[in-house]
Amino acid sequence: MEEKRLLPAMMLFITFAFFILSFTSIFATTWYVAPASMGGNDSNTGTSVSDPWEHINFAAFQVSAGDTIKVMDDDDEATDDYIENIAIYYFASKLVIERYNDIGPNPQIKAEDPSQPVFWVIADSVTIRGFDIYGSTAVQEPGIYVTGAAEYCIIADNRCGYSDARNNGYGITVAEGSNRNIISGNIISYNDDAGILLEETSHSNTILDNEINNNYDHGILVDHSDNNIISDNNISYNSEYGIYPYISNNLTITDNTSNNNVAGIYTYQMNNSLISGNECNDNGVVGVYGSGGIILNEGNYNTVSNNTCNNNNVGLVISKGSYNSVSGNTCTNNWYYSGFTISDSSKNNSFCNNTSDGNPNGLAVFQSCDDNIIARNIFINNDYGISFEDSASVDNNIFLNNFSNNTTGNISSSNSGNIWQSPTAIHYSYSSLYKNFLGNYYSDYNGSDPDGDGIGDTPYDLPGLEPDDDYPLMETQDQYLLQAWWLYSNSTMYGDNMTKPAGSVAIGGGGSNVWKANQTLQTDINFNGGSGQTWTGQLVFKTAPANGHSFLLEFGAWDGSNFTAGGPEATLNGDGSTIVFTYETSNAAFTVNAGEYLALRLTNNSSSSYSILTGGGWSYISSPEGSDNFPVAVEELSNGNIPSMFTLEQNYPNPFNPSTKIRFTISDSPLLGGDGRGGLQLVKLVVFDILGNKVTTLVNEEKPVGEYEVNFSGDGLTSGIYFYQLRAGNFIQTKKMILLK
Repeated sequence: MEEKRLLPAMMLFITFAFFILSFTSIFATTWYVAPASMGGNDSNTGTSVSDPWEHINFAAFQVSAGDTIKVMDDDDEATDDYIENIAIYYFASKLVIERYNDIGPNPQIKAEDPSQPVFWVIADSVTIRGFDIYGSTAVQEPGIYVTGAAEYCIIADNRCGYSDARNNGYGITVAEGSNRNIISGNIISYNDDAGILLEETSHSNTILDNEINNNYDHGILVDHSDNNIISDNNISYNSEYGIYPYISNNLTITDNTSNNNVAGIYTYQMNNSLISGNECNDNGVVGVYGSGGIILNEGNYNTVSNNTCNNNNVGLVISKGSYNSVSGNTCTNNWYYSGFTISDSSKNNSFCNNTSDGNPNGLAVFQSCDDNIIARNIFINNDYGISFEDSASVDNNIFLNNFSNNTTGNISSSNSGNIWQSPTAIHYSYSSLYKNFLGNYYSDYNGSDPDGDGIGDTPYDLPGLEPDDDYPLMETQDQYLLQAWWLYSNSTMYGDNMTKPAGSVAIGGGGSNVWKANQTLQTDINFNGGSGQTWTGQLVFKTAPANGHSFLLEFGAWDGSNFTAGGPEATLNGDGSTIVFTYETSNAAFTVNAGEYLALRLTNNSSSSYSILTGGGWSYISSPEGSDNFPVAVEELSNGNIPSMFTLEQNYPNPFNPSTKIRFTISDSPLLGGDGRGGLQLVKLVVFDILGNKVTTLVNEEKPVGEYEVNFSGDGLTSGIYFYQLRAGNFIQTKKMILLK
């Protein structure tokens, strides 16, 4: 759409004549406009309800900056109150044009010239509130057009198109270079194109709490426009996509309802954005590419969290995208293909903590999708829980998923190139429940567990998978954080690392090996040796140690050069046939000082060399402290566990007055830009107002992995909606909070 428009010569002449003759004042003035049937006449003074002008456009040329125009209506919805096009020029900044009162219908404004917008806004900080706007029906012509790089305008509580006979090309358009405007509380329907269009380089606008339905193109189209907020809108029955960001970055798309469109949310080449808390239901058309609940096409480093996608043809799709974080979403009863889909060479994405219920496939992976993490998801009541559709998708890591009641099978795959983690039975001392730590869970296992070790007496066989995942889960709860320490061939004891491949460690004849945790302690850790506390573990030998060959395990500390014993000990005795050794040792009181590593020394008391299998579900050691007190402590880490994911929690309380708390978790996940070794990361937590202006920076420093809490005070701020955004590594997430005074 062209920004530069030519008005007829007569209109220009009248414009300048009235501008020269207009009443001017340094003080803000309220003007009044009414239809001719109510006494409106442009020969009046316009200064009172009893002496109003007749035309809004006439009034717009009489005003000074900061004035208000009150517009009356005749309470007759069958006839139009005003037939005109209204231009608001640069001299009218901070102008408010609004309905006279909130009683009765909105004043109806129909375009006199359908090739021009009803409202054409060039000035900054203009407010247009409370009108029924239609008649700008030329191709792509909007009912309201914010242009000329206008900023800080508010378009609120209008109806821009509301029937097939009373519509526009677009409902509302924010033109190139027009930034920091608010579109709020409008009803936008039956327009020939999109309901709302943000054109190229229209940045940092807010689209909030609008009803956008039955438009004959997209509900909201964001075209090459960054840093915009789209929140709390109801978008339904549009002929194309509900929300369509096109080559736009750093968007916040939260808490919208987008139902009964071709796609609820469809993004193309959108990066570093947040899609959270949206409901996208009943979307999709069979055979139409890109239709469904939420579709991310060619997007990277996005966070897609806590959305609901039900009864679509497909629920949530990542296509040709990398380094996206998909967590906490629910996809139920999507009828055509799958709850979740990873397709078209999508790599290094994280699918965690999602629920897929009642779909043909809980998760479908196809077309060369590699190195994705699929963890802690629940796949229930689907035909298949996870389906690998081809053999080209490899090196995906699948662990900690819960499969239950998938009618055809939990897993469909002929592909042996992925990592199906086997579980290791570990006792949860604080809950008296036996859990499998690493592998995938099968809660529909109907065998028995007579010895209570968490591994059933009947293998849960998954034919066609290599290796078979033969270990069932007896009971499931959302408690998966107990730390296992994997012994690996580089002689380092790894904590909370679920991806170490299987390997072996050589134990020389008569020699000792020391394995240490991969982080030094930042505070002293005291193991008290309390009653009932034990260290448990398992060592798996590659070949059975001969009868009489023994191995001493000692717990203690490593200062970087020497091992210091002090903790419990255990002795393993070979018998010539046993390969798997499990042990349980009484906890001895000992301390590991800050700056040291928690360590284990294994001494081979024979002259023969042996190898111990490590990684995967082989050898492990677990702390008697349980998952609540992982002994490799990190400063400010409240629960002691090294986080595997970034999180930004909802502030509490919300709404708040005057202060609130914000909690967040910093990970060192390589998937999201960390180094996997618990190093420092630059963390920024910033608060913005609804216009995208920065209010304050709460955090801007390097921090280690851990959980944090900060306070935010709204003293000195006005009531309203604010946003807080966390940036750490490649992780970006934004949430909304409300200040009520």
